[in-house]
Amino acid sequence: MEQPRLPEEVRVLQEERFRLSSLREHDGYKYLIEIAQAQIETRRQAVFLKPLKSMDEILEQEYLKGELSGITLFSQMVDIRVEELTGEITHLLEELEEIHERTGRRTEYAYSSE
Repeated sequence: MEQPRLPEEVRVLQEERFRLSSLREHDGYKYLIEIAQAQIETRRQAVFLKPLKSMDEILEQEYLKGELSGITLFSQMVDIRVEELTGEITHLLEELEEIHERTGRRTEYAYSSE
């Protein structure tokens, strides 16, 4: 019986998650997110607190909403990807455990969904 490739897949996903988690801890990244949050707040005030008087202002507000949405997504991308990776890792580890239970073969891997 061929050994499943799951351990290698888990390792690759864990490495990616580690790189992204390390990035989150970097001072430069934290500063970048602070800048993004300031930009989000500026646009929120312009979008939600400014009364509109003309069609041009409505179009400008729609443009700002798009910017707001993009900056918000950008500032959450790393966290979202880390969550996705954790889910994928957990799924693969469960799949690996099922394979071990079916085959009666158990190999200890130093893998964790954490």
